[in-house]
Amino acid sequence: MVREATLTDSDVVSGLMERLYYMQYVARPDIYRAPNKQLLKSIFEKILSDRCAKIFLYEIGGDVIGFCRCQVDCNVALNDTPGYVVSYDIRYINEKWLTIEEIFVVEAFRKIGVGRKLFERAKVYAKECGATKLELSVWHFNEGARQFYERMGMTVRTRDMELTIE
Repeated sequence: MVREATLTDSDVVSGLMERLYYMQYVARPDIYRAPNKQLLKSIFEKILSDRCAKIFLYEIGGDVIGFCRCQVDCNVALNDTPGYVVSYDIRYINEKWLTIEEIFVVEAFRKIGVGRKLFERAKVYAKECGATKLELSVWHFNEGARQFYERMGMTVRTRDMELTIE
């Protein structure tokens, strides 16, 4: 079952975030620091207090086994709704979109539809907010996630590249 996170979920969600962030830290220690559970609890509480952000949880038998964190964003021309994260790039048409910041599912529960249900809930939330698009970023090293998002109908719009300067 998918439900919205509450403050009482702080321990379990910060634990899941710690697992996700550790995976990122191992893959890219040049970018990520090792996760700190106490800091993650603080971040979780800040996210829940942000009126533009939501965390959806997937529960089985009372155990939270996955989460999706998302946020509503809009172009500067639509800044008539205070509180939204705003893009100041005036080249773009007026639009509001939902950014999926993270989806994480405990390894033992992957490939049984949990990620799909979290993704679908984010789409419903996007429609409820009047968003016209859903977007996200995924690390190139995360092949499983890239394949999952493609199965959900996502397509590549841009490709970020980097060069380490020594």
